[in-house]
Amino acid sequence: MTTWVLVIGWLGAAMVRADDAAKSGGEGTIFHGGSESFGRVLANASAETRRKFLVGNSFFTDSWQPPSAEQSVRSGLGPQYHATACAGCHLRDGRGGPPISPVWAGEPGLLLRISVPGTDEHGGPLPEPTYGLQLSPLAMAPAEPEIEARLTWKEAPGAYADGVPYSLRRPEVEVTRFRQGPPAASKLLGLRLAPAVFGLGLLEAIDEQEVLAQKGKANFVWDAETNSRRLGRFGWKANVADLRQQTILAFAEDLGITTTSHPPEISETLLRRVVTYVRALAVPARRDLEMPEVQRGEAVFRQLNCATCHRETFTTGTSPELPELSHQIIHPYTDLLLHDLGEGLADHRPDYLASGSEWRTPPLWGLGLHELVNSQTNLLHDGRARSLAEAILWHGGEAQGTAEAFRALSATQRRELLSFLRSL
Repeated sequence: MTTWVLVIGWLGAAMVRADDAAKSGGEGTIFHGGSESFGRVLANASAETRRKFLVGNSFFTDSWQPPSAEQSVRSGLGPQYHATACAGCHLRDGRGGPPISPVWAGEPGLLLRISVPGTDEHGGPLPEPTYGLQLSPLAMAPAEPEIEARLTWKEAPGAYADGVPYSLRRPEVEVTRFRQGPPAASKLLGLRLAPAVFGLGLLEAIDEQEVLAQKGKANFVWDAETNSRRLGRFGWKANVADLRQQTILAFAEDLGITTTSHPPEISETLLRRVVTYVRALAVPARRDLEMPEVQRGEAVFRQLNCATCHRETFTTGTSPELPELSHQIIHPYTDLLLHDLGEGLADHRPDYLASGSEWRTPPLWGLGLHELVNSQTNLLHDGRARSLAEAILWHGGEAQGTAEAFRALSATQRRELLSFLRSL
């Protein structure tokens, strides 16, 4: 017997097969569970894509080495860096997490941006004169880490309308030592949690006009390779235009590996393989669609207007890099646009057109699998939310009404909404 479910998307409501509704990533969706749910290649990948994916996987996962007399394809780490491998922050292609100890020794997964007021020649953040745009907590001798820091949490109690208590925490970071001298007094700091990297190729393949047709603020950022301003799609502030740029920046800022020097520390061929790897990471299928509690929770999701920003459905355009990504009906639950989430989440550090309180809507697909994959549930741009409920409660600004409506739900409705979110 075929099961049909009601799906309400951008263009209206439609009855679709339950197995189609489960395909969050279109025909490339994978139905394998377990701790490797985020690290698998597109189900519809060609043999050639799978070959490139495997090569890229090795250079994403394995550690890089410092330069030495005997150079290898994995040489170039440092001298200052944040992790020794991409997977050091994106564990099993999922999210990073904040350090457990208050003494922050550069545990992968959470990094610290820095800049000063103003913009550079292209409208981006203005680098701090000594430390640039990102602080490196690790180094290869004889170089020294740029900082020593402590991260603590300040708790604030609250309660739902029915009296059930909760507590929200806010990070407080203290740089106890800047090893290259004091930075500018006007410095701006921003914590950033490493996001999951699966499904990004599909988001990159959405036509620009589809993104711009929605309600929300677009960020336009500088593409150093094309010398032009482009729509930002990636990063917590939508401050990167495409996955090639994202990969180049990550190699340079997180691992200290150059791609544009002469000679570069990673070849163009290997760079392309890593980009292909990220583009070809599949999205896991939805689960539990037929459970009444999940279906009721989806109704609550719409009742609270969550779908206004967390748009359910897109159809990708044509992807010249990976044809497997083309013309796919996907369910990412994001609009890729900026929204002002209020003073509570603000870090007061602008990034191109994004203000200090504006953040890109993160995709929700795979949300219910993060604890299984990453053994933690830290959410939001700095990992302050320890659960889905805390993440919702932190919404302010444009989403203040949604957060208040969530507080007013009954315990049953809250449970149903969270069941729906965990099914994604």
